[in-house]
Amino acid sequence: MRVVIWGTGDNGETFFEKIYPIIKNDVEIVGFADERYRGYFHGFPILTPKESERLAPDYIIFTESSVGNTHKNAHQIVSEKYADKVLTTGELFSILIEKGFFEDKKVLFYGCKQSYDVESPGADSVFESTEFISDEEPEKLIDSDKYDFVFICPIRWVTEEETKRYNQKIRKCLIKTGIPYEKIFDEKVWADFYVRSVIRLKTNGEKNPDKKFLIFHPRGLGGLAVVMQDVLWVMDYADKHGFIPVVDMMNYQNIYLPSDGIGRVNPWEWYFQQISDYNLSEVYESKNVYLFSNYMDYTDFADFNRLILSDKAREEVDKEYVRLFPKNTDRVLGVIYRGTDYYTAAGHPNPLEPEEFAEKINRIMENNQFEYVFLATEVYEVTEIFKKRFGEKCFFTDQRRFSSSERNFLGTLHFDRADDEYKKGMEYLTVLMLLRKCKGIAGAACTAHAIATVQHDGLECNTILSLQARNKDNHLSKNIRFIKKLLRRIMRILQIGAYSK
Repeated sequence: MRVVIWGTGDNGETFFEKIYPIIKNDVEIVGFADERYRGYFHGFPILTPKESERLAPDYIIFTESSVGNTHKNAHQIVSEKYADKVLTTGELFSILIEKGFFEDKKVLFYGCKQSYDVESPGADSVFESTEFISDEEPEKLIDSDKYDFVFICPIRWVTEEETKRYNQKIRKCLIKTGIPYEKIFDEKVWADFYVRSVIRLKTNGEKNPDKKFLIFHPRGLGGLAVVMQDVLWVMDYADKHGFIPVVDMMNYQNIYLPSDGIGRVNPWEWYFQQISDYNLSEVYESKNVYLFSNYMDYTDFADFNRLILSDKAREEVDKEYVRLFPKNTDRVLGVIYRGTDYYTAAGHPNPLEPEEFAEKINRIMENNQFEYVFLATEVYEVTEIFKKRFGEKCFFTDQRRFSSSERNFLGTLHFDRADDEYKKGMEYLTVLMLLRKCKGIAGAACTAHAIATVQHDGLECNTILSLQARNKDNHLSKNIRFIKKLLRRIMRILQIGAYSK
């Protein structure tokens, strides 16, 4: 496979430093295209679009640049010449995986179990063999020669600086064990390039040879709003690429699957009808089955109305609507207040203090002639504050809630009750669907807000109330990263200048 790589910036560097060593035996790079410069980059000639065309590569691969609109402009220029041959790095890996380029590789995942559970599904269909070893069991790191490469699985939900320190510690442990440095890759390499691919799964089935099925499974600690958002992405992707989509929450761990439910129950079907006419049993007995992992690269939604509630879920939602919503007016403002992990998690917008939040909601109500507030929150104290502030004009569901002192990730929290996983999902789904019955939405920037507002034709008011996202790193680490980036840019310019004609 002959390719031209287009793009500079940090991701261009990442490609050559981390990705190219993995694929260099399978992919011939014939040039590095960038219309701004002349010379060489990582030993490859820098080409103009016309020069790229004369070399007749099989594909043009884009490594997204951090430099302005260069990526967009280049994509437009080259797409006119190459049409469907222009690929992202994720699409490149989809092709390589489809062609079986990695089927003879043995891979070790080492580090945090939670990170492995989130990022690893599909790996067994990519490589000859995969193995996971926890960082709590380094004594199991033996026979290092049998691995072609090792992916570090970092701790999750922490700052970039903490992740960096963890990766350095893990890397030192691996090298001490005898695994060569060049075999060790950050989990980001797997997550950004492999996991953003659509992976063909290995099945023994022969059914439906004329159809292609696309499996969606939720990842990590995402709640039902995140799952719904991802399913809408998958349905749109499937429509555009000739797949039949199916949701599988039965064979992949997620926060709604009971501890004894793996391979036994599909929580999606507690809340929604399956998104196609095929059940999981038939799909996994079929010949062409793919796993959708392209979460971060996809943004287009299918029609929200294609998410059809199960009969039981519809009854629950309708019952709560009749019980809670006023009969004589539709002037209801849906309000979303997030606590728990939003108080501490890096990258999440800081929630306002409840009293200040309530006052802003009051002003929104006055300015838009809303008469009632439907409050959606997992924080018990916020319901008390709103009841005191708005009295009978405020209502909310009877879902179980947490204290304002709770700071753990919501997906990890449980109540001591029977069928807790099902009930948490049903309570959340009810809130999400009732929010969509409101004429206005105001509150935290979160996935619940996105689900409440997407394709909501009757929405008159949509307001996000939150502070800036909490910094992931302190100012010192940010300044150090900036200086390093600046030095790389200067060195690149000097290198290019030396080769300029």
